[in-house]
Amino acid sequence: MLFSDQWFEYGLFLGVSGGADSSAMLHAAAGYARSRGLPNPVVGHVNHGLRGVESDEDELFVRLIAEGYGLLFFSHRITAEEWAADETGSIEAAAREIRYNFLLRAAGEVGCRYIATAHTADDQVETVLHRFIRGTGVSGLSGMACQRQLNYAISLVRPLLGTTRREIIKYLESINANFRVDSSNAKVDFMRNKIRNDLLPVLRSGFNSKIDDAILRLSKIAGGVDEIIEDWFELRASEIIISATKNKIVLNRRKLIQLSAGMICEFFKRLWEKQGWALRYMGYEKWNELAKFATQKINSIQLPNSIVIKKQHDQNDYIIIKKT
Repeated sequence: MLFSDQWFEYGLFLGVSGGADSSAMLHAAAGYARSRGLPNPVVGHVNHGLRGVESDEDELFVRLIAEGYGLLFFSHRITAEEWAADETGSIEAAAREIRYNFLLRAAGEVGCRYIATAHTADDQVETVLHRFIRGTGVSGLSGMACQRQLNYAISLVRPLLGTTRREIIKYLESINANFRVDSSNAKVDFMRNKIRNDLLPVLRSGFNSKIDDAILRLSKIAGGVDEIIEDWFELRASEIIISATKNKIVLNRRKLIQLSAGMICEFFKRLWEKQGWALRYMGYEKWNELAKFATQKINSIQLPNSIVIKKQHDQNDYIIIKKT
């Protein structure tokens, strides 16, 4: 587990479910802060309410550990209204979005600049495989970043990303600490569970016993390539983007179409990410549709998430993107 003193000094908010990974992170973070004389982390838990009493017991479990260390504890129970407001059609996606909204809100209330989640090396393997199955690009193959900015003030950090689940269990055993087991992890109606319980065991036993290491290497290689593309984007963005606000972007079309079709797709993808616009409905076909729009005689297109793109032909040649 890798912690930074800076995280604690500027305020560290731990997202803890009560499972093995996040429980280990909580114990380790509390011990780290105490041993180095740093400010205590803050603990947050989301009660999804999907497993009845079991969900309530998870919340109580995390609360008691936090209180045992004298840590400030926040919890949030997802309401029926929050579930109903979801437009993704996916319980996993909806839960993730609600969790991050809660973590950001709670961390902001107590002035924490860092939010830590307990994603491990095993989660990284599953994430890369999941994205590969869905048909991702280089950016997706790089997996989860160790750190990324969530908004102007708060960053997400993943101190366990280089730690395996086996190492997590050994650590918990060494400190005689318990953890909660989510019964829904055994179900195969979620893609990530299918990958964990069905696909990975087959790959390990029938193809490559070290497939996890191979996927993690691929992730690191893709991450290096992704950094190069990101640097390229920043350079090109200063030439192509005329103006950008939260819901409107104006691009210099003449500069944009100097790029290859593949790089135009990549440019738009990075642009969406910078704007914080949903990528959920933007796959390979949609990025190619955008590239064709930029280079061909098409005046406007409608994209998912209420985004309209038009060309403005006058003395300048602009592409105007609006999110309504």
